[in-house]
Amino acid sequence: MRVLLILLLSALLAACSDARAPQAAAPGPDRLVRLADADIRGLDPQVYSDLASLRIAADQFEGLTRFDGAAQAVPGLASSWQVSPDGLVWRFTLRPGLRFSDGTPITAAVFARGWQRLNDKATGSPHTALFAAIRSVEAEGDATVVVTLAAPFPQLPALLAHTAMAALPLHRAGQGAADWTAERPLVTSGPYRTRDWRLNDRLVLERNPNWHGGRAPIGSVIWKPVDDPLAGMRLFLAGEADISGDYPQSRHDWLRQQRPGAVRTGDYLGSYYFTMNTRKPPFDDARVRRALGMAVDREWLARALLPEHGIAGADHVLIGRNEALTRDFAAMKADLERALARVREGKASSDRRPPRAKPRRR
Repeated sequence: MRVLLILLLSALLAACSDARAPQAAAPGPDRLVRLADADIRGLDPQVYSDLASLRIAADQFEGLTRFDGAAQAVPGLASSWQVSPDGLVWRFTLRPGLRFSDGTPITAAVFARGWQRLNDKATGSPHTALFAAIRSVEAEGDATVVVTLAAPFPQLPALLAHTAMAALPLHRAGQGAADWTAERPLVTSGPYRTRDWRLNDRLVLERNPNWHGGRAPIGSVIWKPVDDPLAGMRLFLAGEADISGDYPQSRHDWLRQQRPGAVRTGDYLGSYYFTMNTRKPPFDDARVRRALGMAVDREWLARALLPEHGIAGADHVLIGRNEALTRDFAAMKADLERALARVREGKASSDRRPPRAKPRRR
């Protein structure tokens, strides 16, 4: 009888615990709930490249620069920088008194070591190619980081805001922590640090007590993975989340009408493109590929598939958020007659080709 009573009490306590769990992950006065379009793959921003992981990394790790609310590169852990007359050498001056969340000082050597790790084949970073313009990152004393370029690259401040170039707590790997990302709370350099991570459930961030910017404005941030845009929209509309990063395009106009203050669209620095198998007909013929390039209406695709977002990529080459190198692509505008002529030419040429002999099996 006593054993049965203990079991009943244990079940009751477990039920009460489960009932309270959803409330702890709900929006609150000092708690922000954000929905990610997938569960994160890891906490090391030099190793993982999925958007969910990088967005959470941006909450936790800060570099020499960072992006502000207007998506502009501004000083981060560096207070200022100077550029040599030839544009090849950039000197970043660190803010005084910088520390990781565990109290360890952040010096210029942290960035030099991070650069070496990023380019180490053992790291296997998928981000290495992004930083091909950088030749070296070196420490000049404790307070100056020297970045040398292979060629002038005026967009360097925006590039250095990538979390793969942030101040990472690699010193933890030398203090008995085989995997520094497994520590809780996670040692970080940005405004927040991971307190708890439950796979396929939630990741909880809390304030970094040593962040140079002081107390983060919100006490905790909870990231929840929701891979269905419609489900994410419903959670937001039901008050179960403060921010949902995605929603079905078919609901765009409805949301604009029903919840005009809830929908916000912003710039996204990315490219969408289609790929074709050029080893199989008809795309193995360069003339057919050129014909398709002339026939595609890029303006329509940008408007129809990405409402209020898209910019057709045929008219200019983007080099920055507000800059572009304009080129004359008038000859590549939709010209269906020329495109069809190309296709007919390719088909006629294909019809004249002698049939290929089929290999015989022995």
